[in-house]
Amino acid sequence: MADTVIKGMDSRAREEEEKIKRYEMEKEVRERMADEKKMSKVKTEQSRMRDYLAKQMQEKHSRETVEKKLNNEQANMWQ
Repeated sequence: MADTVIKGMDSRAREEEEKIKRYEMEKEVRERMADEKKMSKVKTEQSRMRDYLAKQMQEKHSRETVEKKLNNEQANMWQ
């Protein structure tokens, strides 16, 4: 009788340990997925910012080119 009770306790203890291990593994997977999602979001934001800054630089160069052209035309008019 005592052997049966001890075996039952051992069985429940093993089941609990397995549940705990499974929970920890699932938690680790969820955390890893959350980290990957965060990194993906950061990379997307960095890419978007790079594109935005590149567009700004291109617009700045275009304005400078137009201004130089206008200045040259005005200089030629005064000569």
